[in-house]
Amino acid sequence: MVVQLLGLVLWAVLFLKSIKALLLDTWVDDFDRRLVPISLIWLAIWIAVATVFSCLAYRTGGYVVRDTHNKPTMPQWRRRLWMSAGVVVAAIIVGLTAGIYVAKPMLDAMACYMAGEAEYKRKEYDQAIGDFTKAIQHYPKYLGAYDYRAWCYIARAEYDKALADSNEALRLQPRDATAHANRGYVYNAQGDFDRAIVELTQAIELRPTVATSWANRAYAHGHKTEHDKAIADFTEAIRLKPGISQYYADRGNAYFYKGDFVKAFADFDKAQRLERKSEEAEDEKE
Repeated sequence: MVVQLLGLVLWAVLFLKSIKALLLDTWVDDFDRRLVPISLIWLAIWIAVATVFSCLAYRTGGYVVRDTHNKPTMPQWRRRLWMSAGVVVAAIIVGLTAGIYVAKPMLDAMACYMAGEAEYKRKEYDQAIGDFTKAIQHYPKYLGAYDYRAWCYIARAEYDKALADSNEALRLQPRDATAHANRGYVYNAQGDFDRAIVELTQAIELRPTVATSWANRAYAHGHKTEHDKAIADFTEAIRLKPGISQYYADRGNAYFYKGDFVKAFADFDKAQRLERKSEEAEDEKE
């Protein structure tokens, strides 16, 4: 009984955290995004069924409620605990059913979001924008849908729309690192390098493990001829993602413009080797 109650509490905590991650898009990976809610739902069903059957077993005499030769009477507190557990489980099942009904717009938004995510990865940006728009219509506070739709607009060079989505995302969540990074990318593309650096610096402070934020800030420093800062940012991007050939090539350019030709050519050579390795891997797939 105690194990079942502890399991029920654990399930409730994990379920709420998972739903929050799904709705606010706190970057749960794809595997967890799909597996965790399903697993938690089945766990809830298992706990509910096990507890109800235990209560039924008690009511039908499966548990000893009076003295026998070998077993003592079940304590009154334990019998009350069993009955309370049955009531709690029934209330949770009813509450979940009602919650799913009330949360239907959110669930519809999640379905549209996942469809848009898959389309974005296939570079089907028009379809992805349509699905992310539907997700936002179902649930206007869906932060991840704004961020992803901004990526789609960036891929199509529709920077004003991308900026509008990033602004809305930051209105919903001022500490959204993705929205700051998206605004930094847009400002880079528009040639406003000072504002790009400000936005990308905020993105890096909020989430320092994203290599693209470091690389994009390095591009902005490079355009301002701040080669030392660009080299430092490219170096951090390479540390985070050492297999990206473009980072070595761009750092090589920064070294070249700084006049450090030895390091520049070393980076160019590394970029070429990574590029050849990538091409060979693609050939093997074919």
